[in-house]
Amino acid sequence: MADLKRFEYVLALSEYKNFSQAAAQLNISQSTLSQYIQKIEKEIGVSLFDRSVSPLKLTQYGEIYVKGARKIIDAYCETLDSIGDADSGAFGSVRVGLSPSRAGFMLPEVISKFSEIYPDVTLKFIESKSKDIMKNLAEGNIDFAYTVTSQGDSYEDYTVIGVDKERIMLVTSPDVNLGEVEVDFRCAEALRFILLEENQLLTQIFYHLCKKSGVSPERYICVSELSTAIALVKSGMGVMLLPSSYRNYGKLKSELNFYGIKQSDSVRELAVIYKKDKYINKPMKALVKIMCNNM
Repeated sequence: MADLKRFEYVLALSEYKNFSQAAAQLNISQSTLSQYIQKIEKEIGVSLFDRSVSPLKLTQYGEIYVKGARKIIDAYCETLDSIGDADSGAFGSVRVGLSPSRAGFMLPEVISKFSEIYPDVTLKFIESKSKDIMKNLAEGNIDFAYTVTSQGDSYEDYTVIGVDKERIMLVTSPDVNLGEVEVDFRCAEALRFILLEENQLLTQIFYHLCKKSGVSPERYICVSELSTAIALVKSGMGVMLLPSSYRNYGKLKSELNFYGIKQSDSVRELAVIYKKDKYINKPMKALVKIMCNNM
């Protein structure tokens, strides 16, 4: 384990970018960590961290070292798994990146199912926007991402497991019946919409549909949080747009009515994404399976 320690220390410092926080995570003193990093840098003859900036930043040599360190740690974990350690009582943690809007609705059920199988594995969910999720994945801060793919991004270095083809749908309270499975968006003129802030994708799609359908709805309620918007729709205060995948999160399918939109041409792929060279151990595989089957 002594040989692995050097990699674990460098990885921790690269993640937290702060000696005191990394030391606390490693359960050692800040001075011990600092001395250990200096010893490694002296041995290899280059600086791994730029200490002139705050937070700390990896040097070009540090980036190379971290990339190799992750491969070594992954290989070690794979060896443990292959000899049955994972079956005899899993340990460690799984780190997942996903959007805050999805997390609040899907995680309670996902965590409940996972904990029944691996009660001793720590789950760490990092909630952020899609671009930040992929950045965290590229930098090794998460094990896998649960997000929508983007046409402008390249995934040649990643394994992409498709979970669902998302369509944008019109959502109402159970008390509102629009009479059809798929509606003409021109009905929007007679409805009051619950909208998010203008920089939110759902709001941009709303304006796109309005323009495409030639309608100009004048009744709005604007909020900043998706959970607030959904609560207002449940209470009958208005209608909103939601991706089709939300029908499968928690009780939303029974608490809301979902309608297809004839003018909607927005289809996105919801996927689990991880690096091709990333070793996916048994707890990670179990969590991926649960998140995919939870749709």
